Amino acid sequence: MLITVFKSVRRPHGERVDVGLASFVQAERRRSREPLKADGFSLATFHGDHRKLENVEAVSMLGLDIDDGHALDEVAVFCSRWRGLLYTTKSHRPDRHRFRVLLGLSRPVSGDDYRHIWHAARQVFAEQLHHEVDGQTSDPSRFWFHASLPAAGAPVVLGLDGAP
Repeated sequence: MLITVFKSVRRPHGERVDVGLASFVQAERRRSREPLKADGFSLATFHGDHRKLENVEAVSMLGLDIDDGHALDEVAVFCSRWRGLLYTTKSHRPDRHRFRVLLGLSRPVSGDDYRHIWHAARQVFAEQLHHEVDGQTSDPSRFWFHASLPAAGAPVVLGLDGAP
């Protein structure tokens, strides 16, 4: 799957990377043991590799940010039918779970299609899991920080081996 990596959230010019899910999960596991850094990635590719909403070419994964404190384990079991990864964020705490869910799409999609898929996924999470998904993640050009060491507790990075 193609993603774009960036040296900083403030530097909109990135580099396309074709990454396999297993290597992506391994890289995030390594990073989850380090303090948060300024670099990150986007689930999209961009015209001219310049991160900007109107430059989105294609999006290869669905990204969801869960900050409502619900149980990570419950979401991991629910999402295990899909291919992707789940990782805790810097603000994750043992008593207040905060994490990201990145799910592979069966094919790259346009930015408009991504938004439709994202809204459908948000509805599923609300209806079936009673979880609120952060609305900012509907932006197909979104910058995602890598996994990092949480302020409290141990980091979690899980590979999901289901179907895209």
